[in-house]
Amino acid sequence: MRMFGRDTELKDLAALVDGPGDRSGILIEGEPGIGKSALVDEAVAAAAIAGLRALRTAGAETEHGLAYAGLQRLLYPLRRGFDALPARQFDALSAALGTSETDGEPSLHLVALAALTLLSDTAAERPLLVVAEDVHWLDPASAEVLAFVARRIDSEPVAVLATLRAGTSSPLRAAGLTLLPLGPLSDDDAAALLGSVARDLPDPVRRRVLAEAHGNPLALTELPTAAADLTDPTSTLPLTERLERAFSARGAALPGRTRAALLVAALDDGDSIIEILSAAKVLLGSEVDAEILEPAVTARLIDIDAGTVTFRHPLIRSALASAAPPVNAGARTGRSPDRSPTSRIGRCGTVRREPTEPTKRWPPRSRRRPSGPSIGVARSPRWNGPRPSATTPRGARIACCAPPNWPSTTAAGTGPNSWSAPRTHSPSPPRRTPPRTGCSAGSRTECAKVLRVSAS
Repeated sequence: MRMFGRDTELKDLAALVDGPGDRSGILIEGEPGIGKSALVDEAVAAAAIAGLRALRTAGAETEHGLAYAGLQRLLYPLRRGFDALPARQFDALSAALGTSETDGEPSLHLVALAALTLLSDTAAERPLLVVAEDVHWLDPASAEVLAFVARRIDSEPVAVLATLRAGTSSPLRAAGLTLLPLGPLSDDDAAALLGSVARDLPDPVRRRVLAEAHGNPLALTELPTAAADLTDPTSTLPLTERLERAFSARGAALPGRTRAALLVAALDDGDSIIEILSAAKVLLGSEVDAEILEPAVTARLIDIDAGTVTFRHPLIRSALASAAPPVNAGARTGRSPDRSPTSRIGRCGTVRREPTEPTKRWPPRSRRRPSGPSIGVARSPRWNGPRPSATTPRGARIACCAPPNWPSTTAAGTGPNSWSAPRTHSPSPPRRTPPRTGCSAGSRTECAKVLRVSAS
């Protein structure tokens, strides 16, 4: 697929491939889905045409704690050249990669020297392009070795090309690589990309996709597929699994209390930090301040300015809400989890539930008995907790949007969002329509309006 809006970056990569000994390499930095991997693929294809051999590795979150896992993936194709290494370097590299019976931790310095020697000797026969993607997930030992190599290949026919997620750290940042930051596509380039992948998209949906994607190439290619099945043009654009995974990954790595506060911010239509902290206080059952959101700022998920919380990309908010963990229905209803109805937190914190029997029909909404909180929780006939009322603070109402199994410091059964709190109301409330104090339609906008009206 043709790349739009990356002509300058492609020229820089072409220069790296044409003269691998002129500079040590390039570090591509950008947000998820911004096109880092696409640029790497273009560089590898150009390297093959130019006669370079490409060696590739990539960081994996599941292997971050495995020492030298990334280095093993990179050097495994060169294993037949290990025997030519000096004895001490051979022993260290063999021990690091698990190809010898040597016990003990190998010297990181000797392992790095062995990798440098092996790559330099191999490049003497044919220039090399060393590619390391997602270096923020590389195990620390492999990242240190690659940084060591990158600082010492100026005179060798070896070039290093690495990718790094914006807002993350890696030893390769200080390895002398040329930083190549990737930003969103311009409006014209975004429209051109969308036109190339979804030519028949209706104009209203096209405008919405462009607004939601915010110049992100992955979103521009994925959202049209998700929007194709929409029957209501005003309904929320769904996220594909790939998009949800890309934009919610950094949220999963945050501390538990920060994740809880960030979910509240994602579910709230407003941006007031006072309101969000008030809800987080209710949810966590303890005092909180703005520092609870600092890890999210460091991870470049949000910005905090002038008393407001702003998500850096519109899809980050949607992905965090969509990726909220399943509600522990068993803890809420007293039923075993394997027999509980299907439920999931929606965009407004509402829980979408389906009856366990496909033939069962729900009664009309007007005939249902109110049996639980009206904001962001599933209506269960066995709910035994207190109900939020018209005088409940807005913060408490927003906190109800969070699933009960999100991190909390409150003891079970005692917190404001406890699903096992003592019964504080009559099990058989009068059959009358209660005042509307929450939302259940799944629209964040509607929820925000109701909360603002009923806030005290």
